[in-house]
Amino acid sequence: MSTKSKGNYYKLKTKKYYEDKGYNVQNMEVPQRAFNPKTKQVFYVRRDILGADLLAYNKEQLILIQVKLNHKHDAEAIREFMKYDLPDFVERIVVVWVPRAKEPDIIYISDIRLDK
Repeated sequence: MSTKSKGNYYKLKTKKYYEDKGYNVQNMEVPQRAFNPKTKQVFYVRRDILGADLLAYNKEQLILIQVKLNHKHDAEAIREFMKYDLPDFVERIVVVWVPRAKEPDIIYISDIRLDK
């Protein structure tokens, strides 16, 4: 299984997890065109909007979600979220799936204070 297909699998699993909790969930990745000057070819890459893979919302909450497999790249996701100055009502979380786990580990960015 490729890295891309694993990422898509866990993103879909996270989407279903939040939909089952009563949220509406939307994808926050957009394709962006890039150019390789050496080969003179155009290709597309997916970029996250505001550092999030998914946006989950209901009448009470607005949540930006970054999905990760294992705890290997947690700090990377947290740093990416901290780049954006968002209103207090927007909750930012990192959802970490450990292989074969039924429930994800959830890291709430509001609980983390980093000195800049």
